[in-house]
Amino acid sequence: MPLIALAVAVALAGAQAKPTLKPEDYRQWEGLGATQISDDGRWISYGISRVDADGNLVLKSSDGPQTALIPNGVAASFSDNSKWCGYLITPSKAATEKLRAEKKPVETKLGLRNLESGAERQIDSVRSYEFLKGSRFLVAQRYRGASKSEGGSDLTVVDLSDGRVLSVGNVSGYVANHDETLLALVVESDTGEKGVQLLDPAARSLTPLTWGRDTIANLDWAKNQDVLAFLVGSTDDKHEGASYRLVVGKDLRANHPTLRFFPTEGRIPANSRIAEVAPVAVSDDGNAVAFGVQEWRAKPKPPVKPEDKAGVEIWNTHDVRVMPRQKITSGGDRNRTSLCVWHLDDDTFRMVGDGAEQSATLLPDFQFAILNDPTPYLSPVTNGFDYRDAWLVNTRTGEKSRLLTKHHWPIVPSRTGHYLTYYDRRNWWLYDVRTGQKRNLTGDQKISFEDEESDYTVPEKSPAGFPTWLKNDEGVLLQDDFDVWLARPAGGF
Repeated sequence: MPLIALAVAVALAGAQAKPTLKPEDYRQWEGLGATQISDDGRWISYGISRVDADGNLVLKSSDGPQTALIPNGVAASFSDNSKWCGYLITPSKAATEKLRAEKKPVETKLGLRNLESGAERQIDSVRSYEFLKGSRFLVAQRYRGASKSEGGSDLTVVDLSDGRVLSVGNVSGYVANHDETLLALVVESDTGEKGVQLLDPAARSLTPLTWGRDTIANLDWAKNQDVLAFLVGSTDDKHEGASYRLVVGKDLRANHPTLRFFPTEGRIPANSRIAEVAPVAVSDDGNAVAFGVQEWRAKPKPPVKPEDKAGVEIWNTHDVRVMPRQKITSGGDRNRTSLCVWHLDDDTFRMVGDGAEQSATLLPDFQFAILNDPTPYLSPVTNGFDYRDAWLVNTRTGEKSRLLTKHHWPIVPSRTGHYLTYYDRRNWWLYDVRTGQKRNLTGDQKISFEDEESDYTVPEKSPAGFPTWLKNDEGVLLQDDFDVWLARPAGGF
């Protein structure tokens, strides 16, 4: 009995000895933030946040004692040669509260640190930055300034080899080519004029491509060539949005680059427009451009007063989507476009899809597209398991060949677009786009590739996972509920 009493006394004493956390204790808690590792593995950056205090950014060498602590540092990144680290520096919490109380802008500045020497350089009023490939240049987008409510801002380019700075004003955005040796700048002046200019950081040269009051949108570069495509749009009083022209620039390193404009007359339907809601994409070789076209809708009439609105909805019995569903999908419906492909080498053009129910997926080589057509199976009564017919469309000739009938699961193209994989009758199939031949990849395997745990009451269970293609179409990874399998297009599993 005395032993029991002693144990209880010890337990109570231990419980009473535990300290109670107080608010000042919470302020000492720290959290680990985003981490980055340099490409050579010799440097690591990580953020430290505190509950009620300013945070820090830590730069630490993985093979030495070098450590740098940057108060209020965030968004660190390393150059690809691992010799530089950039980061943004925010105002302290006290300074931020003071600026907001005074209704002044809260701006970050750029910190640029040489990892070998430890020397730091700071540039005020920077909202974003990035190192370009090759680690020679850093590009920083500045803030507009309190007196400027719209338009572009300064773009600062720092030459890391000698520290020289090049600044271009009124830049609202930019897109770099694939090797990041050229920058396409969207410039917007204080007077409302806009244009695209080409910046060569190494040559410190600026070449204008277009200029005017039209809107600029959707810039894209070819991967293997210096070919740039973008949209230039204008509005009128009768229609919603802008009607855009497609511009393609070639020979961009020449003194006078070549610009080609897509001729819309006779090619896209009347009362249609090239739309900015669909991206512009340039093929890797720069010989084809894809974009979207939709109806150019008339501006709606001015809204009536709420008390004048009729409280009646008229439902059409032929609608395959009931009125509540139409309201939910109206935003997406307005952004639907028809896929269009313009081949520059022979000036051929093809529109794929109706821009309504049909949807199209362009294959990587831009020579073919997959057209999904759910029209034959649309119904106001559905269990959520939708069907579609799939077609392969030649974007030069318009020739169509049927891939699948009344199919549900998505088709997965290979990296080059030479092969398609799809799930059908509990097996994975391979379709050769060039020959039109198909074969069952998994039919000879005593393996189930469907999701065995799926309990949905649907005609066909979903696959356990979707394929992942290897580089250069060397193989495709298929998975069951437990394992991953490699299948090769030429044969072998």
